[in-house]
Amino acid sequence: MKLPGPRHAARKNALVRGVYLRNGMLSEILPGAAEYLQGIRACGVKTALGSASKNASLILERLSINPLFDVIMDGNKVSQAKTGSGSLSTRR
Repeated sequence: MKLPGPRHAARKNALVRGVYLRNGMLSEILPGAAEYLQGIRACGVKTALGSASKNASLILERLSINPLFDVIMDGNKVSQAKTGSGSLSTRR
């Protein structure tokens, strides 16, 4: 079985962004989620978000919650991932 290549992924990403932007789905956040993040940060807890999605930063920005994360690692920042006990290679 042949796996989808980068062109397929880029097309899917553009379609997802178009649907989200057109339908306003980027304004939805679970009730209490932002307050929870604010509360744990007020207690000194560091927060991070990890996502394979290349849309993570866009979604966080649209929800106005990106400042609530100390670190955001998404599909735009990881160039190659190793499975198992390997490490991530990040773009600089």
